[in-house]
Amino acid sequence: MSTTFKDLHSGKTRRALTKDIGGNGVCLVTEDEMATGTPLAVQITLPDHPAPIAFLGDVVWSALLMEASQYS
Repeated sequence: MSTTFKDLHSGKTRRALTKDIGGNGVCLVTEDEMATGTPLAVQITLPDHPAPIAFLGDVVWSALLMEASQYS
């Protein structure tokens, strides 16, 4: 799924890998660790869906991965 998010504190827009979507949140795999509480504007484009799904959220937790293969 194509995912972009905007850090509402810095104004920077970045891409992410959407790993998990559930009733309690979304797991976004990003290139950078993010501070807990950072507000985000997220857009996820689903296959065969004409418009992206947009929502606001906050970073609940963040951790650095040792290797990219840890989350593939």
